[in-house]
Amino acid sequence: MVRPWALSHIRSLVVQRLYASVEDVPSYEWKTPLQQSIQLLKRHRDVMFRRNPGVAPISMIITNLATHAYAGDTDLWTALTTIVREMPKFVNQNRPRVPNPADPAEDYADKWSKNSALEENFWLWHSQLSVDMERLPSILTEGNVSTEVHKIFAVELSQDELKKFERPVPVARVVRPAATLSIATAPILEKWRRRVDADDHGYMSRLLRRLQSLRLTDKKLLATMHASGC
Repeated sequence: MVRPWALSHIRSLVVQRLYASVEDVPSYEWKTPLQQSIQLLKRHRDVMFRRNPGVAPISMIITNLATHAYAGDTDLWTALTTIVREMPKFVNQNRPRVPNPADPAEDYADKWSKNSALEENFWLWHSQLSVDMERLPSILTEGNVSTEVHKIFAVELSQDELKKFERPVPVARVVRPAATLSIATAPILEKWRRRVDADDHGYMSRLLRRLQSLRLTDKKLLATMHASGC
């Protein structure tokens, strides 16, 4: 059974002439923005910790925090950037740090107290994720889509796909100081909002939806993901 949101979304893509008919819309477009955002977050995590997946933030923590931070946005770019910005709010200062919604006494982050490096790696990942999300819009005008998406998500875009995304679109720049990845016990990450017009939002969402549908291109990365149970 098709969810009402998915059907409405698919129809809107056809109306916008992004696809010729409902039958032409690929399967990855049927997922909700929350599902797609979680896939992108996990992929970013996998790529960042490709050399040492055993100390990466676990999927249960990422999924739990993303679900709490999701504000119901139907636009993927808005949904993802909101989730990234709001995730830290749902990490408790005291135990349970990241409680299981079905069993609040269970702490998904119970290993943090036994191994402080695991918590440090979570905040390190989130800091880098924030930096990468802030940088993404600029790649539409700088002509380096292929290089950047491979660096961040380890995927390859075909030449036809690159033609869709590498275009001279005016994107508002955000001036910020050089990123630092220092970790604090209780980090307070600066909130940031992006001023991108509706058309640019559409392009960013299309790019992100396409990225989360592609397989990782690094065979070693795939192997370590399976081995670590990520």
